[in-house]
Amino acid sequence: MDAQSSQAKSSKRSSTYPNPIVHQSPEKHLHSLVLLHGRGSNGTRFGEALLATSLPNGKTLQKALPNTKIVLPTASKRRSTVLKRTPINQWFDNYSLEEPNIKQHLQVEGLRETIRFVHGQLEEEIKVVGAHNVALGGLSQGSAAALFALLMWPHRRLAGFVGMSGWLPFEDVLREDEGDDVDDGASSDFFEEVSDQASDEHSPKQDLKAAERMRPKQLRSLETELDLGSDSIAEGTDQLGGLDTPVFLGHGADDPKVSPDLGAKAVKRLRTLGCDVEWHLYNDLAHWYNGEELQDLVTFLIAHAEKLRS
Repeated sequence: MDAQSSQAKSSKRSSTYPNPIVHQSPEKHLHSLVLLHGRGSNGTRFGEALLATSLPNGKTLQKALPNTKIVLPTASKRRSTVLKRTPINQWFDNYSLEEPNIKQHLQVEGLRETIRFVHGQLEEEIKVVGAHNVALGGLSQGSAAALFALLMWPHRRLAGFVGMSGWLPFEDVLREDEGDDVDDGASSDFFEEVSDQASDEHSPKQDLKAAERMRPKQLRSLETELDLGSDSIAEGTDQLGGLDTPVFLGHGADDPKVSPDLGAKAVKRLRTLGCDVEWHLYNDLAHWYNGEELQDLVTFLIAHAEKLRS
């Protein structure tokens, strides 16, 4: 009966999120890197282009990280508001890339499901190589979704996060009350729309959790509004793994789709939350990546892996 239940659960999940594309490490598997594609793409197309790109030294990503297994999940089909409700592969729906804070309620359902899915992917890799050897990241909307999943990650810190051409969902909600100008209209748009989807009740047991008190109140609010509180409190909440994970963010200076200003805002907000962030802006680069950015990404991952070993 347990086996049947497990199989049914797996089948249900695979019908929503296809099985990820996995590129095994050329040499002994010591690390895992989970990367999310951009909106409208999938793990196969994303991986083909990414792994064929040459770094300045002539190596590919896999040759530069020979002990790293690369996992490329595919987003489920969701109706896109900007494409007149056409179903496409996207991690969450959104109204505008120019102003991501507009109509944020459209993002809630997708982000909630994606966070749980991504956390599940991380847990699978952690079973094999340990949390300190697992990194997360993505491109464009994949970077945005993965970054948000990282902030909601309540367990041990990961090896690192690598995001390209992305932004931070609910960046305005995550602003501190002091020292920042908050657009109350944008913030209330989110909370008013989702207030009927999540319970406002807090049990005394949750409120007394020491770890819960340690987490910034902005994250606690989002966990509640996204109905993630029970997941976050279940296990390992005595560690601020997401906030302790080092972050690499890169962006093309000429990006016409996702403004580099959105990347810079993400950097500022993450640093406000206490994250260690490395920021790179690449001249003559649009909404994509190049060999230079991939080399910086590799250098970042290797450097932080060495710090964990020392």
